[in-house]
Amino acid sequence: MNLLEVPQGCRFQARCDRVHEACTRVPTKLRQIEHSRFSNCHLYGEPIAVAQELS
Repeated sequence: MNLLEVPQGCRFQARCDRVHEACTRVPTKLRQIEHSRFSNCHLYGEPIAVAQELS
């Protein structure tokens, strides 16, 4: 993997054992999975609103 050429979609897709079709096409967004726990994975939670990401 060339680290200078970030893949389309999720940047962790090449090393994830749970990769699926959306991972190869759609960039991930920060998601809250529990109180004080966040993920950038399509498999967890709903995306956080942009206003919340900036605060």
